[in-house]
Amino acid sequence: MYSYEERLSNFDKARGIIGHECMNELIVDRLLTILGIPHLAYQLIHADVTVDGKTHEVYLCASEDFKAKSESKIALDAYKELEALPDESALEFCTRMGWEDYIYQMLVVDYLILNQDRHGANIEVLRNSRKKTIRLAPLFDHGLSLLCSCPDDAAAAGFDVMADKPCNNAHVP
Repeated sequence: MYSYEERLSNFDKARGIIGHECMNELIVDRLLTILGIPHLAYQLIHADVTVDGKTHEVYLCASEDFKAKSESKIALDAYKELEALPDESALEFCTRMGWEDYIYQMLVVDYLILNQDRHGANIEVLRNSRKKTIRLAPLFDHGLSLLCSCPDDAAAAGFDVMADKPCNNAHVP
């Protein structure tokens, strides 16, 4: 079963659907496969999308649903708030849960790909209450990376990879 997601970054009435999140997902998918890091795999889909009566030719990503039917999901930051010991840091909590390697792999990958969108909802805990199992979802949502903020060649050429960048990861352990 595939769940389909549009992985293009923006829509505006003048330029239509713009961005390359879909391509970033595919590039990072291949990188993580080479590195042997568990992740959500994506397939490229060519499609027509209609917005406000205008049809746009786009590419979308499709991925298998990583959550089994018997599992429920919760964001890691929310799960930590429910289950952490008093005064336990996020990293201490993840280490106690056996997720330390996952967290370090995620942080290294996000650094290498300049991921600007790692937040609590992009790290999910999957629970099966009948089997009493708990696991982290494979890494996913890498669309806002790899110079995603550069709309053209000139912006990419002027991009300083060493400069501080804004990100959305305030809730990452």
